[in-house]
Amino acid sequence: MGISWLLVAGLALAPAAAGAAKAKPPASTTTTAKAVVSYAHEVLSGPINAWSFRKLERFIAPLLDAKGRATPELDKALQTIDVELGGKLSKHALAAFQGILGRAGVKTSRKILVSIDRKPYWLRGKQALANYQSTKTLPQTADVVVIGAGLTGASAAYHLISDARAKGLKVVVLDAGDPANEASGRNGGNFELFPENYVGIYRGLEKERFAFLKKLYPKVSDEALTAEAAKQARAILKVTGRNRDRFRQIVENEKLQVDYSPKGWLRIAHSSIEEQGLIDESNLASSLGLESEVWTPERIKQEKNLDTKFHGRWTPDGNYHPFKYVTGLLEVALERGAQLYTRTPVTGITTQADEQHVVATGRGNIIAKTVLVATNAATSTLFPELSSLEPYQSQIMITEHAPVTYSGLLTKKQGDYYAHFRDDSNRYEDAELAKATGGKLTERAPYLQGGGRDRPIKNWKRRRVSAEVHETMLKDRDETVPELKGQPPSVVWTGAMGFTHDRVPFIGFLRPGLVVLGGYAGYGGSYTTAAGEAGAEMHFTKQVPSWISEEMFSPLRFLTKKPAFVTNQR
Repeated sequence: MGISWLLVAGLALAPAAAGAAKAKPPASTTTTAKAVVSYAHEVLSGPINAWSFRKLERFIAPLLDAKGRATPELDKALQTIDVELGGKLSKHALAAFQGILGRAGVKTSRKILVSIDRKPYWLRGKQALANYQSTKTLPQTADVVVIGAGLTGASAAYHLISDARAKGLKVVVLDAGDPANEASGRNGGNFELFPENYVGIYRGLEKERFAFLKKLYPKVSDEALTAEAAKQARAILKVTGRNRDRFRQIVENEKLQVDYSPKGWLRIAHSSIEEQGLIDESNLASSLGLESEVWTPERIKQEKNLDTKFHGRWTPDGNYHPFKYVTGLLEVALERGAQLYTRTPVTGITTQADEQHVVATGRGNIIAKTVLVATNAATSTLFPELSSLEPYQSQIMITEHAPVTYSGLLTKKQGDYYAHFRDDSNRYEDAELAKATGGKLTERAPYLQGGGRDRPIKNWKRRRVSAEVHETMLKDRDETVPELKGQPPSVVWTGAMGFTHDRVPFIGFLRPGLVVLGGYAGYGGSYTTAAGEAGAEMHFTKQVPSWISEEMFSPLRFLTKKPAFVTNQR
């Protein structure tokens, strides 16, 4: 059977179309499993389209429990439909049906296809700041214009406004869309001390810095590169450690409701080489006063109930809800006097003097003393000279109603894949699960997985889901949480990221009064809060903060092929 895709993504969340095929009203609370099977045969036999699945989902709604999970009766009915009709559906139609199974927490006996729902978990529900306009028209002048209302831009606005209000300064935030609707609302929601960018097998932060430097500067001596790699590893941890501390302080001090879950990040080694790298970098972190532990396979088994051959590295990191965090920061900044204008793309920035930058938009121009650019993967569209910042894409999926088998953030597969159970309003107690497992498992929650060798893309706006990555993620999920084998994910989405050639962010002045912040190479949660703080400080002091290595993080390094750390290179 074919299927006409009126909707490609978000099928189950879309409102019924006016004039759609006359469907039976939603089933009553007396709907039986037999009736569900019968109705499925009616709507899925013959020509079908996207609304066929919408109607089926409406029909089964009364047999979902209060958490949206299928009751035992509905579970049996949906599995019957899977057996009787699944083999007759086209690939796209089967993927749509598996979406219904995934949302209801029901398993399939068939190969699990990529979900057609592309709406990120973070962007579900109402968005309080969508199409937000502080005033009807844009202001003509500002002390600071922040471009980008994501994790970095929101942090910059938050840090700016605390001092700006006392000094009577005007802070304006612009975003091409709505807050956190691009990379910040399409990431894994993790905050981590170690940004694990690597070449080949992961060998620890310091050795990976050497590998990148060697690749970029093959003519520089190994001795010089080794010394620089050690220096860079410490400089990175100085920023990421500050980022983690500042993030925690803001969440706690402002009492932000962001599903904050600092239950730890366990990174399990995949080989003996990787194991030694994790041990080395854990020792490095400890020498800098940053908490980190090495866990034996025995402790991993005890703490996570996972059988492993190699050691792992544990840090007191975790996950949170990035969209709620961005919204929370912006709401605090707005309350204290900042102005926000969404759906206002910036088309260009012209510098007329050190404290006179013209920010051009389709709604008019704003003249600002300082401009903080927090557009990450899209930065080179404003500054072609930063074209070495490449757009990459990530891939993330959610499995609903998963039994919670461990706590915290887990990373395996040479750092390519990470996973965690959500600590939010969708986590719930399941008495039947507790009874069936003798009390070993008591809760269910959405299971989030991400990673899969982040891939370069030509245009940050054009991303495609990879079936190969999907297959690997399913395999990893089933090995880690066997209870989920056979259950389709409810949603799969992608997000754009900005990767620098050396995998180090840019945090600094491109020219006086013009600061660019971005290029986190997939580890925005490790940098963005600190980057926004640094941008604010650069406005007030006109200098790069002492805790930022200007030589290492400056965007000016993109404009030369000569490494700043080698003065005698020919």
